[in-house]
Amino acid sequence: DDNFCNYFKWYPFNINEFVYSTNKNKIYYYSLLKNNNADNNSIIDNIKNKFLSKCVHIKDDENFYITIMDFYDLDINNKYLLVGTSNSKIYLVDMSKLEITNKFNKYGKTPIEYIFWLNNQPGSFISVNEKSEKYIKWNVSKSNYSSIKKLNDFIITSIKKFDNESNFLISNQNGEVFILNELNNKINYIIKDSHNQSILDLKINSNNEDLFITASYDGNIRLYSIKDNYK
Repeated sequence: DDNFCNYFKWYPFNINEFVYSTNKNKIYYYSLLKNNNADNNSIIDNIKNKFLSKCVHIKDDENFYITIMDFYDLDINNKYLLVGTSNSKIYLVDMSKLEITNKFNKYGKTPIEYIFWLNNQPGSFISVNEKSEKYIKWNVSKSNYSSIKKLNDFIITSIKKFDNESNFLISNQNGEVFILNELNNKINYIIKDSHNQSILDLKINSNNEDLFITASYDGNIRLYSIKDNYK
């Protein structure tokens, strides 16, 4: 009864496990292997047969769809999943128990575009709504947000997390790129003239976090070294 998949996320502690959401707002959890000796053919069969498939259905009075998901990746014993939706709501789902453990109070009117756990701050996470210049800080112990932080007057267009859990690489509508240390709310690196139009996306090099790349509406793709541009 589900027409298509709209978001996918690997489980961080096991490369054979993942979740995906559908347009019917169901979240399916899969384990691809029956055992560690399974071959590629059995993996394909497991996908076709929905082997070890589990499902959580998120329901709401409003029409919505799931926009973003993020696993808690600090404790292998927990399978907590943050789920953001198009109607500005966030849910905490325990995939091991297949239940929603918290429904956070709605903030804003646009879809949740980004969610990141703050693993050095137990139970805390941040979210960013689409077309917003702010990020919202939450804790799973409360339904209301903890704080709202406005970075500047320009809309956030992309945000990525470094392995250092306090640092985020952020771009905005004005073509700027900066690194935010969320723990002390300090911007410790900025490039103001990276592009002359809005940055559409940015990526951190997975093998060398000193390097990142940006793509802009101005038609340019640029590669940067943090060390070379550090303020």
